Amino acid sequence: MTKNSEQELNDMHDISALVNSDTSPGNVMCEDELSALLQEHHVWLASAGEEGKRLVLNYRNLSNQCFYNANLEKSIFTKCDMSSCNFSRAKLRHAALNGCDMKRTNFSHVKFEYASLSYSRFFCTDFYDANLRLADLTGTNLKGAHLFGTRLPADTWLILGEKYSIQIMHGVTLSAGCQVHKIEDWRRFRQSEIESMDGERAVKFYPRLLDILDAYLGKGERPDWL
Repeated sequence: MTKNSEQELNDMHDISALVNSDTSPGNVMCEDELSALLQEHHVWLASAGEEGKRLVLNYRNLSNQCFYNANLEKSIFTKCDMSSCNFSRAKLRHAALNGCDMKRTNFSHVKFEYASLSYSRFFCTDFYDANLRLADLTGTNLKGAHLFGTRLPADTWLILGEKYSIQIMHGVTLSAGCQVHKIEDWRRFRQSEIESMDGERAVKFYPRLLDILDAYLGKGERPDWL
């Protein structure tokens, strides 16, 4: 393994601990500093990691910065404030943007090939004509995003018009209201567990939720108490 490959693995290894910490972004990064870091990243990409430096930003305040059409492939942003940034047409292939604040961020026309946006927060986030088909959206809530013309990952749906807003993510988890659980757990909950979520209202809705799961992911098991 090359030195650069080892460094990439170390950078990615650090992400899980950073996303779960409570540290908040600091002061706003100045444009000159960001421009220098982007130039180093471009050199790093062009030299296949032999020169320059990979863009790795943790807990930085990048609000209102412009990344329009920038090449940010393989960059890492962890728990950064990206509110009101412009990433329109940026290249984010294999990038990691985890645990970031993305309210009012513009990601229009972006292809997120093999990128991760896990546990980032969306509010009025613009994904117009973006391709999230191969992106990792684990732990995100799409209800706060503008998804006109957006391609979502396989087995991912945002379902509105029910008593609770429902989101199925990667065919692995389902969120109903504020409750987020694995699909297999939803199918096996005891009546007391459902009741503890939102009382009788949740109990009455539970069969409907299982109907929705069957419609989107195929017929599955149901608990004996129904």
